[in-house]
Amino acid sequence: MLINLRNALMAGKRLPYDAEVEFLQSTGTQWIDTGIVSQNNLVYDFDVYEQVLNTQRRFFGFKEGSSWYSPGMNDANWGNSWFYIDFASKESRALGNERPVKTFNRYHFDFTDGQASFSFNSTVRWTSGDIGTYDGSRHVFIFDMDSIFTTSTSHGIGRISFFQIRKNGILLRDFIPVRKGTVGYMYDRVSGKLFGNAGSGDFVLGPDKN
Repeated sequence: MLINLRNALMAGKRLPYDAEVEFLQSTGTQWIDTGIVSQNNLVYDFDVYEQVLNTQRRFFGFKEGSSWYSPGMNDANWGNSWFYIDFASKESRALGNERPVKTFNRYHFDFTDGQASFSFNSTVRWTSGDIGTYDGSRHVFIFDMDSIFTTSTSHGIGRISFFQIRKNGILLRDFIPVRKGTVGYMYDRVSGKLFGNAGSGDFVLGPDKN
């Protein structure tokens, strides 16, 4: 039995899932709405395992405006031989062929006080100048971005083993992959709620954690 589940049962509280799993895998049609509205000072930490060399795919983010270069954009674009990081109206090309596929890589995005920075496997790779501030209406998605540009060809193809969102040092979402029966979800340890697939089909489940 999983440690978290056992501890919850001992405390008289039953968790809303059957088991933690190593990862959720999107085949390109599944994604999750975190319920977090786009806003200033968000920080993201997550691990991504690219199943294939993705072409114009996104594993998180949002886009407020109707143009790629209008304010209010936090996302990353995983491509065949490149990797674009988008911050508001700025864009940076980074990593290129350096990022390996079929292995988990850790990403850290910090959009704080009108600045932005990006780390890959604990190494800072890019920092920005002023990116401006905004409060929007779009939600942060996982395995895609919330925007008018979201299509069936923009969902990320690969695995995520955890996903965290912070604001001013406080966790807003602390997602871990779980299953209920044979259906995959992200369980948020902050709210105690399950977040399911908002797309089509089903997530591929990683093995149960021991």
